Amino acid sequence: MNYIKEKITVMEAAIDYVRHGVCVMPTWKEAGKWKQNKHHKYPVKPYEGLWTEERIRNEWRDDWQLAMFLLPNPKWSVSVIDLDRDKQNGTWEPGVSQITDKNSSTYVNDIATLCERNLWVRSPSGGVHIYVKRDDRLEGCNALGGKKGIDIRNDHRFFIVAPPSVSPLGEYLWFGKYSHIDFDDPKFQPKEDKDLVEAVLFLQGDNRTLPSMQQGVLDQKKMTREQLINANYVKRGEDRRVPTEKQKKRSDRNRKQKQKRSEREKNNLITLIEQKIRYLDSNNGNISVIDRLEWRTTNRSQHELQKILENIENKYPYTGRCSG
Repeated sequence: MNYIKEKITVMEAAIDYVRHGVCVMPTWKEAGKWKQNKHHKYPVKPYEGLWTEERIRNEWRDDWQLAMFLLPNPKWSVSVIDLDRDKQNGTWEPGVSQITDKNSSTYVNDIATLCERNLWVRSPSGGVHIYVKRDDRLEGCNALGGKKGIDIRNDHRFFIVAPPSVSPLGEYLWFGKYSHIDFDDPKFQPKEDKDLVEAVLFLQGDNRTLPSMQQGVLDQKKMTREQLINANYVKRGEDRRVPTEKQKKRSDRNRKQKQKRSEREKNNLITLIEQKIRYLDSNNGNISVIDRLEWRTTNRSQHELQKILENIENKYPYTGRCSG
């Protein structure tokens, strides 16, 4: 394999990525620390399309690191599944077990095997970026399946830091060893990993048959993600249940009906309040401007409106029932 073992600068690597059609973007590093926004590294400039080789040579700074936006590319087109470790204790984040735990309904394989059959990068924190042949069905996201640990990079909304970038924890390295590789070598073309991609799609909410079902986890049939997880709990003899799509729809319908009832009741209370104020005015009541402001009904809850109505009745006990 034609690894490029010699040290390569970040700018030289950026130029080589661009020559292979990759959309690159610089990221900050100041005083040995990543510049962060709510704990996330961010690009020097917002996404603005492909940087050209000429622009990189003219504008790239020595303290910039390298990020990639993974867009469709005829030369070297990839999608990245980013598996993270906990930066405090070095263990894999909980979400990673969704594809690496044999007891998981979306089990694919262990991390070593996933790396062995794909291109991969080791991050300074010990995480792994798995590069697979691009699949446009994948959606860029953080915390796949609602659990921290798996991020997907496949569009211009999210970027991935690429070798040979350096963070305070260390260097991003291809296969955990190399600063750069020869992208023209056929052996470094991204490979199709159907099992991994199908598992990710399933966790994203796509309804489909998982390859892992062929390993006897469940009968092969189309199931929603919630049904699959629910069936897996039953299989393990656990009582915990995840709502099915039908249950979710019923719950959503009940919630909307409750909201409608609440809105009707609020409107009735508002009408009563306005009628009492009008009644007091028309009968030369001593209602003041301050009272009007105090009883404004905009954005009030049902409980607050009820209290306002009680305050009116307590403050002006002889208004009687008003007819409007």
